Amino acid sequence: MLKNKTTLILILVTVLASLGTILLLFINYFKEINNLKSVYKIEKQEQVNEVKRNIEMRFNYFYQALRTISFIPNVKNLMEGQVQKLSNDTLSVIHEIYNNAYYNVQMSEIYITPKKLDPDQIDAKTKKPQSPLFTLDNNITGITSVNAGKKDKIEEIEIFEYRVMKEQLKFLNEKYPVLKSSKEVNVPAILSKDIVTCDNSEFSLADLKAKNDYNRLGIVYTVPSYNKNNKFIGAVSGVLRKKIIADSLPEKYFKLVNLNYGFAADNKAINQLLESEQYFKNNLVNPNIILNGSVDLKIRDDSVWKLWYAFPNEEFWSRNDVSSAKKLLIFGNILIILFATGIIFKLIGSLKYQKELEQEIQERTYSLKTKNQDMQLILDKASEGYLIIDTNGNITLEHSIILDKWFGSFAEGTKIWDYLSQGNKIWRESFINAFEQIINESIPIELALDQIPKFISVNNFHYELSISPIYNDNNDLIKFFCVILNNTVNREMDRIEVINNEKMRIFKNLINNKEDFIEIINEANNLVSLITEETSPEELKRIFQLLKENCMTLGIFTFAELCQNWLDDINTFNSENKGENCKKFCELWSRKMQDVKLLIGEQNSQLVKIDKNELYHALKSVRMGATQNEIENLLLSLSLEPISIRLNRLSKLCKQIAEKYNKNINIQVYANEFRVDSNYLADFWRTLIIVLHYVIHFNIEHPDERVQLKKSENGLISIEAAMQNNEFILKIKDDGKGIDLLEKQYNAFSLVEQVCINKGGKFEIENIPNQGTLYIFKIQIKDTVNIG
Repeated sequence: MLKNKTTLILILVTVLASLGTILLLFINYFKEINNLKSVYKIEKQEQVNEVKRNIEMRFNYFYQALRTISFIPNVKNLMEGQVQKLSNDTLSVIHEIYNNAYYNVQMSEIYITPKKLDPDQIDAKTKKPQSPLFTLDNNITGITSVNAGKKDKIEEIEIFEYRVMKEQLKFLNEKYPVLKSSKEVNVPAILSKDIVTCDNSEFSLADLKAKNDYNRLGIVYTVPSYNKNNKFIGAVSGVLRKKIIADSLPEKYFKLVNLNYGFAADNKAINQLLESEQYFKNNLVNPNIILNGSVDLKIRDDSVWKLWYAFPNEEFWSRNDVSSAKKLLIFGNILIILFATGIIFKLIGSLKYQKELEQEIQERTYSLKTKNQDMQLILDKASEGYLIIDTNGNITLEHSIILDKWFGSFAEGTKIWDYLSQGNKIWRESFINAFEQIINESIPIELALDQIPKFISVNNFHYELSISPIYNDNNDLIKFFCVILNNTVNREMDRIEVINNEKMRIFKNLINNKEDFIEIINEANNLVSLITEETSPEELKRIFQLLKENCMTLGIFTFAELCQNWLDDINTFNSENKGENCKKFCELWSRKMQDVKLLIGEQNSQLVKIDKNELYHALKSVRMGATQNEIENLLLSLSLEPISIRLNRLSKLCKQIAEKYNKNINIQVYANEFRVDSNYLADFWRTLIIVLHYVIHFNIEHPDERVQLKKSENGLISIEAAMQNNEFILKIKDDGKGIDLLEKQYNAFSLVEQVCINKGGKFEIENIPNQGTLYIFKIQIKDTVNIG
C-alpha cells in the first residue's frame, strides 16, 4: 500500500513537473517571439527609413530644379514684363534642367507664370484664354501609351493644370508676398491634389473610353520667384504624374498620402495596409498588425505629406528564426510528454528506478532553468546603444544588442577605446588620455570626459557619444554610462544641404560671368594637374594657395577649405602617403568638375573676339597692298587676347573680392588697345589674383574706418596697362593704409615677383603710409599687337 501511494505521488509529481516544464517552454517561447519581433521591427524600420529618404530626395530634386529656374535673372525679367522672351542661354539652361529632371524624376512639364493667371479669362493682347508665359514639355508632347493605336489621337488637356496654378499663385501672393532676404535660398513651395494633366505618355484610347484617368493624373509643384526688391512676381511650376510616384514606391507595403489634398498613391497595396488607413488618419497604429505606422516626410510644402506602411503578419511568422522557435516549442513539448510518459510507465512497472528518475528530472529541470536565465540577460531592443564602463575603461557585458550590429561583438573586459575607435589612432588616444586623468584624479571628471570625441564615424555611419559618471551613495565614482545614437540621417541631410548650397553659388557665379568663370576653372584644372608625388613641398604650398583663391572666387568653398587644411598641415600631406594623398585629391577634384561641367555646358575654346577697329585696320591693310606675309602676321596676332578684356575681368574680380570682405571700392581702368599672349602670362594672372585678395582684404579700410580717416567711404583702385619697347607694364594703385602692416602679404608678393623675374621683368612697390600703395609689374614680352 505504501509503495502504491509512493508510486501515485511520484506519478502526480511527474505530471506536475511535466506541466511546469511545458509552461516554462511556453514562457521562453513567448519571450523569444517578443525578442524576434523587436529584431524584425528594427530591420523593417531601416527599410521604412530608406523608402522615406528616397521619396524626400525625389521631391527635393523636383523642388531644386524649379527653384533653380526661378532664380535665373532672365526668367524674373520675363515675369515682370521687362523682356518678351527668354534668351538663348537661359533657354539652354532651362532645357538642361528640364532634361535632367525628366530623366531623374520624370517631371513632365515646366511652366513659367506671371503673378496672376486666370485661364478662364481672355487675354486682351492674344484674344485667347490666358496661359503661362513659357511652357516646356517636349519630352511628352505627342507621346501616347504604347497600347494606343497609330491612329489614336488623344487631346492634351492643360486647363486643369492652369486652374490649379491659378489657385497656387493666389495662395503664394497672399501668404508669401515678400521674401525676408535676397540671400534666402530655401524659398517656399506648394503642391496640389491629383488632377488630369496633359501628359498622355501612358494614357490610351481605351482608358479614355473607360473614363479611367489614372494614367494621366498628376500633381503640380509650384515655386515662387521674387524680384530684386524681394517682392513676389510669379512662379515656376512642374508636373509629376501620380503613376510615376506610385511606381517609385516598393510594392505592397507603402502608401504616400496628403490628407489635406486628398492625395494617395500606392503600388499594389496589400489588404493589411488598406485596413490600417483609418488608424493612421487618427494618428494611431493598427493593433492587429505587428508592424505598421505613419511617418512625416520632409517635403517643401505648406501641408504635411506622410508615408504609411504596413507589413503582413505572415511575413514575420514565415521567418526562419520564428519557425525555428515554433519547432523548438513543439519538439520540446513532445520530448517532455514522451519523457514523462516513459517515467510513469517505469514507475508503474517498477519502483527500483525511482531515485534515478528523480535525479534525471532534476538535471533536465536545471538545464531548462539555465536556458531561461540566459534569455533574461538580453536587453530590450532599443534603437539606442547602451554600455556600462568601469573606471579603468573596461566594458561590461550588459549592453544593447544593436551595438553588435554597429560595431561588432566584444568580450567582457574589452577596453572602450579598442571597441569604439575602430582603428582611429586619434580617437583611441583621446579615450586613453581621458581615463588616465580620471584614474590619476589630475583634473575634474567632467573636463576629462570632454576630451573624448563626441562624434565618431564607422563604415559610413555617424554616431553621437554621451558618457556620464555613476556614483554610489557615498558619492564615489563606480562606473560610467555610455549612450550611443545613430546620427547618420541628420549628418547626411546636412551634407546634402551643403552640396546644394554650393551648387547654387557656383550656378550664380556662372550666370553672372560665364567667360571669367570658365577661365578660372581652366586655371584651377591646370593647377590640379601639377599635383603629383614628385611635386616639391614648396611648389605644393604655392599650388594649394593659388587653388584656394580660385575656389573662393568660383564659390567652391568645400575645396577652398580642403586646400586650407592641407596648407595648415603641409608636412602631413608630404608624408610617406604623399602619392596616395595626391591621387585622392585629384579624384575628388575630378568628381567636382563633372558636376561643374553639367552647369557650364559645351565650350568653344577656339573663339577669337575681334572688335570693329581691329577689323577695319585689317581691311585697310589689305586695301593698301599689304604683302601675304604681313596679312598672315596680322591675322595670327588677332588670336592674342585684347588687354581691355583682361583688365575688365580684373575689375570685376576686385568687385567680387570687395563684396566678400564687406568693403566698397571704385575701379578705374586705363589702357591702350593692344593684345598679349594669355598663355604666356597665365602664371602672372594667377598669382596676381592672390595679390588682389590681400590688397583688398588688408590694405583697403572698411567704410566706417575710412570715414574716421576723412577718406571717402569707397576705396579706390586704379589699374593701368601699357606696352613700351616690348615690355608689358601693369600698375595697380590703391588709396588704402599702406603696406607697413601687411606682413601676411609676403608670400603673395614673393610669388608674383618670382613670376616677373622668370619672364625677364621685375616687381616694384611705392608706398605712402595711410595714403596708398603703387604696385608696378614689368614683364618682357614679344607677342603683342597694337590695334589700329
